[in-house]
Amino acid sequence: MTKHSRLLMPVYAAAFAMFAPKAMATLEFSKKEKKPCISCHMKGKPTEVNPLLTEFGEYYRRYYRSSIGCLDYDPKRVRLEGTIIKHDGLRPWWGLKLDEPLCTNAGRDEDRNIAYSGIRELHLVISADLHWEQVKSLLGTHAVLSGRLIPAFTGYHMTQVLLLLDEVHNAQVLKVPPRKQGDTKPPQTLPISYWAQVTVVQSPVNRVIKLAWTSDRSNPVRNPDDLVEHFFNGPMDIMWVYCRDGYTIVSAESSTNSAVFPMDGPGSKAWGLAVAPHGESAITITCRRITLR
Repeated sequence: MTKHSRLLMPVYAAAFAMFAPKAMATLEFSKKEKKPCISCHMKGKPTEVNPLLTEFGEYYRRYYRSSIGCLDYDPKRVRLEGTIIKHDGLRPWWGLKLDEPLCTNAGRDEDRNIAYSGIRELHLVISADLHWEQVKSLLGTHAVLSGRLIPAFTGYHMTQVLLLLDEVHNAQVLKVPPRKQGDTKPPQTLPISYWAQVTVVQSPVNRVIKLAWTSDRSNPVRNPDDLVEHFFNGPMDIMWVYCRDGYTIVSAESSTNSAVFPMDGPGSKAWGLAVAPHGESAITITCRRITLR
């Protein structure tokens, strides 16, 4: 080695120490230094090279990492199933005890729209008079509710997530139970329309009488249960009736002058009958086949 080479060795060593780490860095290491490493920053490992990476990781965690199956807040509409319950006390409130716990996705408003998990009950926010009547009639029963989710933000909100109620349905109406084995099958040729009458007899024996006919009232069908279904609300003062699948109620009346009303307004699938505490209460409905266009 010449004298000149020996004099340049310190310079070579300094240059190698300066440039070798970058030249020998792996692709993964380079990406971590040049681009945001989301997984690293979400684990609380900021880089000193670019402090903004930490903010990016937090932004990603809040706004874009949505858990699979979690629900979004308002204005996204949701459809949930559960049991309607009422909480008495100094501040009475109505809630929906969910069949399955839910979780929510965080929203843009990070102070309010928080991501929650394991939510088993929702505080119901009810504004329409019709919804109040429907919820009261379904107290203690299985229901299907539609609306929009909002997070709690006052002391009057009893759960972490609330439901702004839009629609109320009884689960028994939307999910007709399967026909039991051995039941008589309905006729294969179904009429365009038919009539059905359901009567509640409170005394001397509590019972329900059903009649159905397709043309002549003096000749009722043999199995009216195939054409009309019914169920009661919790207090048993309202009976809901509905046609068999593929039909809709086009009119309803009462031969006992009892109050009859639709569950969800015009075009409702179910109609209600106000049941008197004594005597008979009857509702007669006209069912018409639904035609697909």
